[in-house]
Amino acid sequence: MRAWSGGVLGAVAVVAVALAGCGQAAASPSASSAGPAIQSTVTVTSASSASAASAPAASSTASRCTPSEVTATASTDRPAYRPGDAVTLRTTLTNHSAQPCTLTVSPHDPAFAVTGGGGEVWRTCGPGQSCPLYERLVVIPAGGANTESTSWNQHTCDQSSCGGPQAPPGAYRETATWGDLGSATAPFTVG
Repeated sequence: MRAWSGGVLGAVAVVAVALAGCGQAAASPSASSAGPAIQSTVTVTSASSASAASAPAASSTASRCTPSEVTATASTDRPAYRPGDAVTLRTTLTNHSAQPCTLTVSPHDPAFAVTGGGGEVWRTCGPGQSCPLYERLVVIPAGGANTESTSWNQHTCDQSSCGGPQAPPGAYRETATWGDLGSATAPFTVG
């Protein structure tokens, strides 16, 4: 698998776009930052470099991805974390159809949430976070994938903000939701 570093076509934005604090630009996510940092990568799993090179040209005719064409997965960068460690949450949408398809990525799609024994403890663009109004159109080539990731600093959210106390040690679950295209979960532990 290799990263696709194709150009920009119309509203298509690809490879390593970082946003922090749900609206504040940053060079890299900080473990102490209360807001999420979102990282995007488009990958091409085809062995042929010709397929990767032709992917942007195909974007002008690509239709919107449908649930039958794509599969969502979720993962973290490690299965276990010490209290205070940044948790990298990832989700990948893989196009298993024979044609390229498009999807719209925004601060709310995919949506990341973390749940623990007492329910939801954190989410991207949660309470008290100002989230930008933007959308990126991403073309996923046939056999390719789009991966989005964010970092959770282990601080909890309440009804008014996401700058709450450190989440307690225990078992947690990431849930990544791609709107009507599907969702996926991944377990991890803190402590």
